[in-house]
Amino acid sequence: MAESAEFLMPFYQNQSCDPFTAKEKPCELGNYAQYSIAVSSVEDVQAGIEFARENNIRLTIKNTGHDLLGKSTGKGSLSLWTHHLDSIEFIDKYKGSSCYKGPAVRLGAGVLTSNAVKEASQRGYRVVTGTCPDVGVAGGYTPGGGHGVFTSLYGMAADNVLEWEVVTAEGKHLVATPTKNADLYWALSGGGAGTFAVVVSMTTRLHPDGAMVGASLGFDAELAGSTEKFWEALATFQSALGPVVDAGAVASYAITPYAVSAYGIAIPDTNASEIEKIFAPVTSAMAEIGIDLNITTTMHSHYIDFFNMYFAKAVSTTPAAQVTGGRLLPRSILETPSGSKDIAQAFQKAVDGGFAIVCDAVNADQPRPHSNSVFPSWRSSLLHCIIVKTWDFSMPWDDYDSIPEESDRSRHARG
Repeated sequence: MAESAEFLMPFYQNQSCDPFTAKEKPCELGNYAQYSIAVSSVEDVQAGIEFARENNIRLTIKNTGHDLLGKSTGKGSLSLWTHHLDSIEFIDKYKGSSCYKGPAVRLGAGVLTSNAVKEASQRGYRVVTGTCPDVGVAGGYTPGGGHGVFTSLYGMAADNVLEWEVVTAEGKHLVATPTKNADLYWALSGGGAGTFAVVVSMTTRLHPDGAMVGASLGFDAELAGSTEKFWEALATFQSALGPVVDAGAVASYAITPYAVSAYGIAIPDTNASEIEKIFAPVTSAMAEIGIDLNITTTMHSHYIDFFNMYFAKAVSTTPAAQVTGGRLLPRSILETPSGSKDIAQAFQKAVDGGFAIVCDAVNADQPRPHSNSVFPSWRSSLLHCIIVKTWDFSMPWDDYDSIPEESDRSRHARG
């Protein structure tokens, strides 16, 4: 969001200045930052840190405001708004490491996914980002680990970072690499944004561009034959995804009442003739329970064509009308009959409770040149799933307050 204090998640906005509340209710800052510095240089960051320290003021860091846990803001705080640190510098041969001499790109903390993808594509490269076009690549996404359509091929975004340019809490401007300020490099590469230092820029690997296949599929209770068989089919489907992600694919799908829909499954560096082979474990498993899974595909010569078709329009211009939580689900559980059944039953309870579920099937256990702080469970998980409930702006606040608790109960449910 291109506003200095606005952020995405309505739960953390706390009805501070909400157009949906009664007109008699005053408009207050509430959980919003008190003041913001529109950062355009390292000196701006240093000045903000020094002022906050000298005056004992809470300091927060905001880029685009997408943090699902509301960390982009803080009541009564001074905010460092890094959105305008949007420089992009391409490096033909990276010279900062003895381990990597290939192409790289230095992204300012405010560079958005859409711009990073576009600029890299124009030079014949891919850069590891997420899929939401208006999320900051370096400012929040990568420090949190960063999964996306290339996770099963290149690993997490944090696995690709070569160096971080930061300002520390002491106001020091420095660069962190695997060999220089190594502890800070380790912490920043997956340990969470807005915690260890203020990111000014990030230098990350580039990868050669190539063909992409996009795939879509779906099934529902009618196709399965009954509600009970639908949830059994979901268990079968999820348990068979391992070989698909091992082939480099990332499969995203949504689970709503009695339907599964996958749109924009990403299969890099392949062609239409390989799709049947890649998805054979899934289609065969589904066929064994009587479901003929129809897969439609689109061919793209370059990644940006795939990105523009499936993701480029998903821009956040208003608060997210949802409450969100999530879980990483281990491959070792999903690939056992009892485990996959238990997961499907837990999903059924969540859906019956009014939640929708969105999952990404990935293989994040890719070769890593350096140790980092990406949450270790990513490496052994097959699914990253988020549980979502629609946010009704007309509900009383006491009802809002119970939604995260309902989400927790649903996420802890077992069959």
